[in-house]
Amino acid sequence: KNISLRFLPELSFQDRDLYFSEIKNNKVKQELIGVRSVFLNFPLNLKLRTDRVNNFAAYVIGGYNFGIDMQNQKDVDANDIVKIKRLDHQYQIGGGFDFFLLYFKFGIELKLYNGIKNALVQEYKKYSSPIEMLKTRVWVVTLTFEG
Repeated sequence: KNISLRFLPELSFQDRDLYFSEIKNNKVKQELIGVRSVFLNFPLNLKLRTDRVNNFAAYVIGGYNFGIDMQNQKDVDANDIVKIKRLDHQYQIGGGFDFFLLYFKFGIELKLYNGIKNALVQEYKKYSSPIEMLKTRVWVVTLTFEG
């Protein structure tokens, strides 16, 4: 009763900020390049929950996530963007609390998504050349309402 396998698809809006510094004529020029993504995630998690005490239970969660970038810029031909791959694989770990209210269960959890594979599309252009590897690292706060 305290172990469950969960599949909860989610939509995730992500911003990656990359800071570049360049020295020209003894002056440091800094630039911020933003990589925007809209991911459709398909996580499969194992949830281990404590016994319910009054109207409260704590849990840990871990598993695998497969993500598809719906705003992929892989085919854009530009020198000033950093491109990432359309598909991403991550492992997840986290924890949370369930509160059993009168008409529904409310849950709050904090998870870390850590990328398994390199997400960079290396084209050896101005901004992608200095980058050897990009991996996803996302902190996610989730609120759940179950009837």
